[in-house]
Amino acid sequence: MKEKMNEMMDTILSILDRDERVIALKRQKQKLIQDEYLLTQLQTLRTLDPYSDEYKKQKQQLFQNPDFVKFKQLENEIDFLILEINQKLKSLTEERSCNHENY
Repeated sequence: MKEKMNEMMDTILSILDRDERVIALKRQKQKLIQDEYLLTQLQTLRTLDPYSDEYKKQKQQLFQNPDFVKFKQLENEIDFLILEINQKLKSLTEERSCNHENY
């Protein structure tokens, strides 16, 4: 059973590697990594208090960047896809069958 699950996971991973959303997300990530200004903004954001006005202002500026917005949208889509996969795996692995049932 464990071997079969590993094979299925390998299949799922190979399908995900070819998924257009995953490919687009990887492409967006590379694009964002090359944007020095955006990296500086993100680094600054990490140092700020999340409840401060400066943090909110910085975050609003980030979401004015269309590349960043596209990345976050793709990231959310993939997160939901992963959630669906995890729920399905959980339902499959929680099923218990007993070979020696009491009658």
